[in-house]
This record gives sequence, structure tokens and C-alpha cells, in this order.
Amino acid sequence: GEGGGGGLLSADTAQSAVRSLCDVAGLLLEYLENASEATKTVAVEESGGDWPGPDPETTLAATRALGAFLAELPDPHAPRVDALLPALLAPPGGSVGKNRGAPTDPGIEPGTSICVDDAAAALTTRFLLPYLLQSTEDPHGLEAFERARGPAALASLVDRVTDDDKGGETIDVEEACGVVTAACAVLRNAMEGTDRGHAEETLASDACVAFVDCAGAMSEWAERVLERDRSIAWRGGGDVEDGIFLRGLAGLQRD
Repeated sequence: GEGGGGGLLSADTAQSAVRSLCDVAGLLLEYLENASEATKTVAVEESGGDWPGPDPETTLAATRALGAFLAELPDPHAPRVDALLPALLAPPGGSVGKNRGAPTDPGIEPGTSICVDDAAAALTTRFLLPYLLQSTEDPHGLEAFERARGPAALASLVDRVTDDDKGGETIDVEEACGVVTAACAVLRNAMEGTDRGHAEETLASDACVAFVDCAGAMSEWAERVLERDRSIAWRGGGDVEDGIFLRGLAGLQRD
């Protein structure tokens, strides 16, 4: 219409759009829930059939789309997402497909993970980072994060992002910095949540172990980034927060 306001959505239209997005997210969740159940079924079968489990690319695509929705609207499906976290964050060892027979976390039932390998597990965790940042500020989210062995999943992600031999070279440096920053923030939420009495002490312990496990790799990575990219943002006049964060990580080795 005239007056420059014709481009704005009405409240009813906006609410309808949000409901539609929620419905789509619900369908994505349903697919991932079914994939999780199918993965468990394949893992316990002793016949070793030819079916390798849910399609890995479809599963990753569904997780990525769901993660994008959860980054903006984490609450509508939070209980279902939290229930699914063990399947999304569990290590791929002991799963189906390429990892059948591989070592598995003794605290996690074999076949729990819907990820076929370490690369898929890292991507899945990465897609869920925005949700984990928000959910770990809530007691229920902290409980789900602990149940899913979330700290260990974050440590594995950080190790992969900061190791050039494991794929670190394929990710943009600034994007990698965002991933490492978010992972550290989630671990901090876990420790602070425990201090406030919102989670068991074991979660804080697991978060501390995860941070210590990847502290050296993060520090070495930060040193390489600062040395290699002297001219970009954190070396002067750009993203000051990234620069401060990188220099802080680099200082871990010296402290």
C-alpha cells in the first residue's frame, strides 16, 4: 500500500509463518527420531544385513535445518530435542555403517549415535551449537546436556576444528573462531549452572575435563592463526573480540 508500510507483514501472517516453521521443525524432528530408532534396531541385529542405516547425507541435512530453526526458536520443541540429544551428540563408535564394531564410550549404549563417522558427528554438534548455547542456561537443558555426554562431544568438535589434519584447514578461520568461542561458552554455562545448583557436580567435572582435553589444541591453533593471519581483523582495526579471544587462547600454553 501507500505510505511505505505495504511491505510489513501483519501479525496474523507472521504468526501463521511461525506456526508453519514450527510444523516443519516438527517433521524434521520426527525424521531424526525415526532415524535414531532405526539406527538402534540395526545395531542390535546380529544378522549383519545389507542396510547400512539412515542415509547420512539426509540425516545431516535434517540436523542442519533443525539447528537453524532452533537457533531462533528453541522453546517449541525443546523437550523432544533434549530427548534426542544422546543420539545426536553420542560418538559414532559402535554405531552402524562404517563404524560397526568400532570402540564405543562405555557409558553410551552401542548404536545410540546416528552419525556414521567423526566428521558427521562434528558437523552435527556444530549445527546444534546455537541451541546448546541457549538450552544450557536452563536447568532442564543442562540435565539433557549432561545425559547426552555433551562436554565430550564439544571437545571432539573443537579438536577437529583446530586440527589442520582433521579438517581444520577446510573451515574459514573466522567461522572456526565462532565455533570454538561457542563451544567454550557452552562449557562455561555447564560449569556456572552447576555452581548455581542447577546441575549435578558431574557435569561441571565433565566440562572441566573437556576444556582441559582441548586447551592445548586450542592454544596451538590460536598461535597459528595469529601468526599466519597478521593482517586480518584481530591484528588491528577489525573484530576486537575475536582478537582478544584468540590471544587469550594462545596464552593458555604460557600460563
